[in-house]
Amino acid sequence: MNVKCNSCKRDFKIENIQTEELGDGIERSFFICPFCRREYTGFYTDDSIRSLQKKIQKAVAKLGNDDYDQQVLKKRIAKLQQKIKGEIDSLKARMEPADSERRESK
Repeated sequence: MNVKCNSCKRDFKIENIQTEELGDGIERSFFICPFCRREYTGFYTDDSIRSLQKKIQKAVAKLGNDDYDQQVLKKRIAKLQQKIKGEIDSLKARMEPADSERRESK
């Protein structure tokens, strides 16, 4: 995926998404501009979000298998995705002020 850095205004391809442990089971996924080294947070996850992601992976693996009701699977996946979105948004709102303070102190 190509993006434009907000700081140096150069285009670059996101090639390496990194993850850092922030404590309490919270992880921050981010990438860095290869030119000016500005960090961009993609998203945060916690144990609950990662558990929901695993449930989605298991349900997706069953898609196309006639032993499972495909409509039920699709509804389950959509419901889990909606729940994850809400939890990610909530976690991001909680983490963003702390994350910007942490980065400024580096």
